[in-house]
Amino acid sequence: MYNRSKEQVKVSLSDALKEILAYALSIQKDVVIEKLDFSKKKASLREMGTKYARMLSGFAYSTFQQLITSKGKKAGVRIRKVNPAYTSQIGQLKFMARYGLSSHDSAAFMIARRGYYFKTEKPKYDSVLSFPQKFDKQKSNYTNWKTLTRYWKKYYHFHDKIEIIKADI
Repeated sequence: MYNRSKEQVKVSLSDALKEILAYALSIQKDVVIEKLDFSKKKASLREMGTKYARMLSGFAYSTFQQLITSKGKKAGVRIRKVNPAYTSQIGQLKFMARYGLSSHDSAAFMIARRGYYFKTEKPKYDSVLSFPQKFDKQKSNYTNWKTLTRYWKKYYHFHDKIEIIKADI
């Protein structure tokens, strides 16, 4: 979407959304998207580097949300918005190696599962990745995923986690 005018971005998004909504209508399924808000991050762009600012400014998420909502209503396709918390981490640990998905595809898999109200994935207690000592199986799933994510970010690099998880399966 870089080096394009707002109108060009809007047309590109519109064309892609037409295809997605036509497919959703043909299989009679809802479309599930993340509920994201970048207003706080955009307010602090001067503090970040120019590369980060350009990336965030070029990301046309609000345009995407407006377009998909209006086009979904016109097409008769329900648009569900879900909380994106820990979708990447859960997707990586639970589905990435099992189904041969990329990290982005596995996160999208989790967003879809959340949108269709499938049970929330619990952390894999018998994982080969070590668990923090404060880990409590009685806490909520979100609290445990938050604890695990912080712990694993300290001790494991993304590619290390993937190799360990693949070996475990």
